Formats: sequence, structure tokens, C-alpha cells
Amino acid sequence: MPRTIVISLVVALILVGGTLIIKHNSSTHAEKSALIATQVNALNQPLITEYAEQLQMMANENSSTTESTTTENYPTINTPSTPSQPLTATDQLSRNLFTQYMSLKESGVDMTNTAVTQQLADNLLSQNYVTGTTTMYTEKNLTIIANPTNQNLVAYGNALGAAISIPLPTRAQSEINIFQTFAETNDDSVLVSLDSDVSRYKKIERALLTTPVPEEFTDAHLTVMNAISQIIHDITVVEGFSTDPVGGEIALTDYPNTVNTLGTALEEEKNLFAQNNVSFGQSDPGYAIVK
Repeated sequence: MPRTIVISLVVALILVGGTLIIKHNSSTHAEKSALIATQVNALNQPLITEYAEQLQMMANENSSTTESTTTENYPTINTPSTPSQPLTATDQLSRNLFTQYMSLKESGVDMTNTAVTQQLADNLLSQNYVTGTTTMYTEKNLTIIANPTNQNLVAYGNALGAAISIPLPTRAQSEINIFQTFAETNDDSVLVSLDSDVSRYKKIERALLTTPVPEEFTDAHLTVMNAISQIIHDITVVEGFSTDPVGGEIALTDYPNTVNTLGTALEEEKNLFAQNNVSFGQSDPGYAIVK
């Protein structure tokens, strides 16, 4: 697996009827910011402004302890109920855009000023958007061998090598190839194929979780496991790009860093085997670690 993966996507936000529609193409951070700033101007359209003001009025009424003011002169707006699941990264960005726009507008800021919309776009891009939670493993999740013998070390190396060598199904593509195809074609239907990659990494994760670990290898093993867990999360988020493009781009950005972390941890495993004079033949599963 390559250690350096360059996949750059742009998120172009187009506000239509209060809904953010997101497309992707290669771009720089500055171009993303400019695109967002351009689309912020859509909020200045009369229909969108009226929509925003109505939502603000409804929010004020809901928070008041007095009798609600009639809104019969306003069109009915179907507002979503409180979500039962955490907001996606795209939802978070959309909410932040709407909230910050209304706050600036209500404070009297000229929202047609290009410098103002550019600053708003920069602020939006600088914020952290959560793409969900990832399982993080600790020593409590492992069976640790306090005083391992050479036999224990060899068994561990073979189990580790067998785990990371679990193959994809026949004719299935690796996630990096799928990511590249997606970046080149902008066709998110190709992401459905990522199911096979997620399934493979989950098998690796389960195998690593059930492998007894020599005490000296604990930190490296946990780093490997948590990197695998993060890769599962990243691939799963990218797979849902059509419904959460902001989260998908974040995951695509995180993915190569996680792969590098995994590679560093496996290199540490290799060094620990060398320090303990443990070797493997080419036919042994552990050879995948030390070759």
C-alpha cells in the first residue's frame, strides 16, 4: 500500500432554497474559500432572506414563555425534527454558514461586501467538522503476555503477518484505486465497491484483537489496531460521499495520514523483532512484517 496518497477535492457550495448542494473537483484551499464566498451571496437573495427570517422568528417563538405570535401571513415551512443521530460534517458546515450569516446580517454588517463574505468563507473552512466516532483500543482490550518466550514472539509475528495479509475478494479493488477513480471521474457510484475494503479491514481488526501480544509490542500493536480502526472509519465516510461530501473530503484528507501511521507502527514491529533476534522464513506469515 502506498504511503503517500494525493487526493484533492473541492467543495463548491450552492445554496438553493436553503439547502446546500455540494459538488467536487480538484482545487486548492484558496479556491474552495472563494467558491464558498461566492455562494454565500446566494443568501442575499430575497427568497432566501425571507426563509431565514421566518426560521429565526419561529426559533424566537419556541424559546419564549409567552403566547406565540401568529405567523399566518407567512408561508408554511416544514422544519426537520431533532435528528436522532449526530449531524454529518456537511450538516455542521451548513448550519455554521446559516448561523454565522444571520448573526452578521443582524449586526448590520453589509453582506454584499466581498471582503466580508470571503472572511466568512475562510472562517467556515478553518473550523473542525466531526465525521463521527472511531473505536479506540487500549491495553484493556488486549491479552498481554508479560514474560514472552521466543515461541510466543514467533507466534505473535505469524499471527500479525497473517492478519495484515488477509486478501480482498477476487476481482475486488483496493480502496486507493477506488479513491483515484472517484477523483478522476467524479462518479460517486464507484464508491459502492468500498464495501469489500471495509469488510477486509474489519477482518484484520478482529484478528488483531484476538491475538495475544508480547508486552514489549503492546504500544506498536495498539497503534496498528487504532490505525486500522481509523481506516475503516475513513473508508466508510468516503463511501457516503453523496450524502456527506464535506465529511467525505475530510476522510480523504485523513486517510493518507492514517496509512502513514500504520506504516510507521509496522516498521516499529519489525524493529522489535530484530531487537529480540526473531526471524521468519519466507513461507512464514510473519515474513510479511520483517521483509
